[in-house]
Amino acid sequence: MNIFLLVVAIVTLLAVLKRITAIEKVNAGSIKKEIKKNTFLMLWGIIFVSCIVFIPYQVWVLTGSSNDWDGMYIIGATVIAIVIICLTFYSKFKVKKSLV
Repeated sequence: MNIFLLVVAIVTLLAVLKRITAIEKVNAGSIKKEIKKNTFLMLWGIIFVSCIVFIPYQVWVLTGSSNDWDGMYIIGATVIAIVIICLTFYSKFKVKKSLV
């Protein structure tokens, strides 16, 4: 069950990143559209941050829920890996969207 939740969180994170880049590409012509765009970005951002918090927790649970330094190293390494993955995929999605 924990592995399933981890996979769902990772897939959700990548889907949210793709959706955020799509929303950023939209050109808002009026103040009303700009407010709507920013509102959607904030809502997707909440899901994004939730995934970033949930993934290291799930990895920590899968590795044995250690309360010692090794647990902290696992969480820290997972956060660093997630940030690198997010930046990589964000840049790929952003370049892909701007070429089209």
